[in-house]
Amino acid sequence: TTEIYTLSLHDALPIFPYWSPSNKTAIFQFDLNGDQASHVATGTVNGSIADRYSMDEVGGILRVATTTTSNRYLANGNPVQSSSVITLKQVGQSLKQDGRLDGLGAKDGDSLTAARWFDDFAVISTSANVDPLYTIDLTNPAHPKLLGSLEIPGFTNYFHPIGNGLLLGIGQNVAPNGNSQAQIGLFDISDLTDVKRLSAISMSLWTTPNAANDTHDFTWLPDHKVALTSITTATGSLVLGDFKVTNGKLTRKIVELTATDPSQVRTMELPNGKVVLMDGSSVSFLNP
Repeated sequence: TTEIYTLSLHDALPIFPYWSPSNKTAIFQFDLNGDQASHVATGTVNGSIADRYSMDEVGGILRVATTTTSNRYLANGNPVQSSSVITLKQVGQSLKQDGRLDGLGAKDGDSLTAARWFDDFAVISTSANVDPLYTIDLTNPAHPKLLGSLEIPGFTNYFHPIGNGLLLGIGQNVAPNGNSQAQIGLFDISDLTDVKRLSAISMSLWTTPNAANDTHDFTWLPDHKVALTSITTATGSLVLGDFKVTNGKLTRKIVELTATDPSQVRTMELPNGKVVLMDGSSVSFLNP
């Protein structure tokens, strides 16, 4: 068995998923009171989760995105698998299924790569090499409903809403021959039935955006309309990507870094508006 150290906190109710080879995820809910924790409820869902963003809770309803994989294969060589959005509510000491939406990414055997939850809808990404981005209506938790989908090359690992119906997606652009490169995309989700990608920037070949694995590596500066994240190059060195949103378009600047470990790169905005870059053992100010 493999334990997933994912923690979702809402109203002091942490939710821990535990995945087993039976292709099921057990979810344990606890009530925190100071340094004491007491068990509240337990539930089980089919499939595995991608990361901590695979779960969310609103109004006492837990929403979970999972991928279920079989031992059969499609003609394209991908395993038969599909993703689901499942809603659960507490009944006594159990988390009982309230509703579900199945079949996301089933046609091409895609797996869940990213999820972002809002009060009454969700944006879900599944991928093999082509990334279907799904919008899900959660207004009625008992009946999640697919609103729209958008297919783009590559896949998304992390979504970040930036207001005014806009969403940033961080991931990889994957060519038909398998070549890949870091990619950041700007999406218009103001109409959930007709999501549009307004702009996208791909980096050099074999680059990887580190926000895909560590969201602390990502910073959104709303006053500057700039997203910052470090990127690992093909040679293993690090650069900082500075992506500015202007009138629905993305532009970029690249800052060379001295750190060799992405965890040593952090950016933050101070109360006075200055932007700090921590690059290994050095600290400097950025002009985003």
